[in-house]
Amino acid sequence: MPSRTALEVISRFEGFRPHPVGAAVARALTDEWVLILPPGSGYGMQWSWPAEHRDEGLLEVPPHTAGPGDDLRWARFGNAQGRVFSAPFLLMAALCPPPATRPPYFVPARDERTPVGI
Repeated sequence: MPSRTALEVISRFEGFRPHPVGAAVARALTDEWVLILPPGSGYGMQWSWPAEHRDEGLLEVPPHTAGPGDDLRWARFGNAQGRVFSAPFLLMAALCPPPATRPPYFVPARDERTPVGI
């Protein structure tokens, strides 16, 4: 997901201990973060935009000493318990806030002089 979205999601869990978001890898060239889920945990889940779930492939975890020209680097080393994986259901809930917290739909103001047919 984009790094800004990742930071917003992570900030929603500031009061949780241990923090449910584990390690994260930053991709400098695309300005996105990769959050690592337990193997098989995201299968069949419908992730909302802007997150993109990948349940196959290989993630090359960067070394602790990634240089300035490297694309991959650590964004987070884990949570207070040293867990690498993030809690997928909590991440999904943070990405899809309940309807009460979503901004209201825009309703344009109607000019009171405009005739209305009923």
